[in-house]
Amino acid sequence: MPTTLYHRDDTHTINDQTLRKLMEELANTDGDSGYLYVDDGLDLTADVYIRHADGSRTTVQLNAVDRWIGIEQQGTTLYLDTWDCPETDLETTDALEITVGLKPVGHITPEVTTFISQRLGVTKLKAATWTFYHEVYYEAYTDVRVLWDRHATEAYNTRIEGIETEAEVLLTPILSAQQQNGDVKLTWVYE
Repeated sequence: MPTTLYHRDDTHTINDQTLRKLMEELANTDGDSGYLYVDDGLDLTADVYIRHADGSRTTVQLNAVDRWIGIEQQGTTLYLDTWDCPETDLETTDALEITVGLKPVGHITPEVTTFISQRLGVTKLKAATWTFYHEVYYEAYTDVRVLWDRHATEAYNTRIEGIETEAEVLLTPILSAQQQNGDVKLTWVYE
C-alpha cells in the first residue's frame, strides 16, 4: 500500500542527522522555508537520498523535482510534480532524506531545507510514481516561501504521495525427518 509522508517543521535525530521530520502524520508545526525576495521567479527542486545508519548518504535522484515558479498574485498555490522512483535496495535501518531547494533568479546556490523519515524498516523502495506537492505562498508579489504542516487537513500540505516499499520475507529453515521403509529422509522446510 502506498505511503504519504508530510514535511514537518519539528525535528528528530535519525542515523546521526538532526533534521526536520518527514512523517506519515501531520502535527500542525506551522513551518516554512523563510521568505525569499524574488524579482523574476525561482527554481524549486527536490532531491531524494537514502541516509544510512552510519550517517553516510546515497543519492537516489538529484532534481526529482525541478520546477520553475514565476511570480504569481498574492496567495497560496499548491504545485504538483511526479517522479518515477527506481527500485532501490535498502537496509532496514535506512531512512529517506529529501532536500527542498529554492533558488531565485540571480542566486548561485539554493536555500535548502532537509527532511528525514524514521528508519524505514524495509529492504526495498519499489519502483513507483511519487507525487510531490509543494504549497507555495506569495506575499506582495515578490516574497515567496514554501509552507509545510500548516493545515489540519492533508489536502493543502507539502507532502510526497505514492511511496511504495517492500519488506524481505525471511524464511526460517526447519530440518524435517521422515521415516520411509526403515530409511530416514531429511529435508529442509522453510516457514
